[in-house]
Amino acid sequence: MEKQKVKPRLWNRDYILVLISNLVAAGAHSIFLSILPLYVADIGGNNAVAGAMAGALTAVSMIARPISGNLIDRIGRRPIVIAGGISFAVVTLMYNIALNIPLLFMVRILYGVALGFYLVSAQTLLADVVPQERLVDGVGYYGVSSSLAGSVAPALGVYLSRTFGFRVLFIVMGIMGFIGGVVLIGIRSNVKPVYQKGTNENGKQVKFNPLALIEIAVVVPALVAMVKMFALSASSNYLTACGIERGIENVAIYFTVNSLVMLGTRLINSALTKKFTYSSIIMFGIVSMTVSLILIAWAQSVWVLIIAGVLAGIGNGLALPLIQVIVFKICKPERRGTASATHGLFSDLGNGTGAMTWGMISNSFGYTITYIAAATCMALSGVVHLSLLSPKLKKLGIIKDAD
Repeated sequence: MEKQKVKPRLWNRDYILVLISNLVAAGAHSIFLSILPLYVADIGGNNAVAGAMAGALTAVSMIARPISGNLIDRIGRRPIVIAGGISFAVVTLMYNIALNIPLLFMVRILYGVALGFYLVSAQTLLADVVPQERLVDGVGYYGVSSSLAGSVAPALGVYLSRTFGFRVLFIVMGIMGFIGGVVLIGIRSNVKPVYQKGTNENGKQVKFNPLALIEIAVVVPALVAMVKMFALSASSNYLTACGIERGIENVAIYFTVNSLVMLGTRLINSALTKKFTYSSIIMFGIVSMTVSLILIAWAQSVWVLIIAGVLAGIGNGLALPLIQVIVFKICKPERRGTASATHGLFSDLGNGTGAMTWGMISNSFGYTITYIAAATCMALSGVVHLSLLSPKLKKLGIIKDAD
């Protein structure tokens, strides 16, 4: 009888620490993301100002990500992971001094730098400490920790801000960000750079090339992620304000349902890759998210938002982790930091420009037009996937999971 193949061990100390850090840090990030338009309005701004702040954060994060990715590949993982974690903890605490629009702009810019270093270092470390045969599982559970945070954090943020005020909310955020950052100090893994700074893999001296900050091999999946995030930023940034304008109570339940469904979907993603191609799973996810945005465009009750949340959770739970896995599968191991940074860079670009765009459109044309346009953009990500990413996966032979 043929001996059954034993899967490599997934759960180890460093992986668990990364998950804990992501759970708490994602919670702090999700809280502020959901209440940003409300706080901006409270201190004298509007949706356009909130969108501009999101754009400023994205611009700074876009600069920080490639730099951090390059440093991770050349210096080693652990020093950058610790630096990213501590900086994230400190800047999250600084929201307590953001009492007006200029100060909030400043904190958001600093937060963009810290977030860029934190996310790239944590995601790169994730790919290092997870066995390659369990990469879909490892990325999936990492996403589950984000979903758990997202299922609770937005509702907690709205409750705290309305019951105790924004100052108490920012104290809670600061504590969460601090815990999420400093727990990374306990990381032991430290993948060393394959070759030293200033040399190539053959040991020859080379000049710095700005193009080395981008991993060209992963541009196509990063492009799909960018268009997807551009569309989704309409719901992540403005759904709370949209619900208040339409008189829909308990809008936060959308985020809770979305995150819980995304959590469940990510848990079964590995099993799905054994039956269906990466391409078909991602495309199904994009269609599901498109329908979700169409529903939001005309939603007048919380029940419609719940259905939209279910569809968005299914779609993002299917597409997001597989795109991340594809990024790690098609890059060289010594370029994982740069590859992760490239993927994050494109996602930031989509999210930030989307937040700015939807802020201006919602101010000028209302939320129905905003979400119809967002659904159109989501459908466009499907076109990009079918025309560019799917053929690339077939060419590289990345059809189903390896395990």
